[in-house]
Amino acid sequence: MKNSNNTTIQFFDLENETKDIQEDFLDDIGEVIMEALLLKAWSELDTEKRERLTALLEISDEEPENEEKREAVLTFLDKNVVNIQGFVKKEFEDIQTSYKQIRDEIRDAG
Repeated sequence: MKNSNNTTIQFFDLENETKDIQEDFLDDIGEVIMEALLLKAWSELDTEKRERLTALLEISDEEPENEEKREAVLTFLDKNVVNIQGFVKKEFEDIQTSYKQIRDEIRDAG
């Protein structure tokens, strides 16, 4: 994952920023993708699975630093959402594309 994070940092031109800024940025990207994934999950899951997901999210929110509880949410999503890896990959690519377009527009304007 560290290699992937380094590539992401370089793509978004953050290699000269502090580690705190880099980590915050990676966290923000993760949150954006997770929100999109939860919306996708909500549209695909039946009522019973939505209730289970809600319970897992509430438990995870009680202790946000608890990796085991976060993993339980991710495992549930992986088992119950169609093509989760492809979806996450596409969401990340969309973020990269948007960034690149805006960065290029700013560079061209300057």
